[in-house]
This record gives sequence, C-alpha cells and structure tokens, in this order.
Amino acid sequence: MAAQRTIRRIYLRFLTLWEKFPLPFKYLGNGWEPDGSVALVLVLEDEYDREGLEKTDIPPLTAPYTKIFTPGIWVRI
Repeated sequence: MAAQRTIRRIYLRFLTLWEKFPLPFKYLGNGWEPDGSVALVLVLEDEYDREGLEKTDIPPLTAPYTKIFTPGIWVRI
C-alpha cells in the first residue's frame, strides 16, 4: 500500500513536469519498416483517412528530432 502511494506521487510529479514542457508530438508509437524491423515513431497527427491526413497542416519537427527521425506517413493497420 505504501509503495503504491509512492509510485502515485512520483507519477503525479512526472505529469506536472510533462505539462510544463509540452513536446512537439502527440505520442510515441512504433511501426513496421518495409524490411520487417520495428521503428520508433513520433506521432504528430493521427487519422484513419490517409488522403485527409496528407491535406492536414502539420507543423514540422525541429532539432534535435530532425537528426534522428525522418518525415513520412505511416499507415495504421
């Protein structure tokens, strides 16, 4: 019980910090590369309609993200 309270306190502290320093993406995900390997994906926008997503104005990533990630649209399966 005491361990759960400690974990909850740490989690709430983390959320408080997270809200003060928003990140330029919605969430982290993963995707399959054409060669079958798994890649880490920064999701900037998500939508089931690919054509609609291609028309959506999405702000570009800035450094340091551009040094690691490449832009692209991943199809949700």
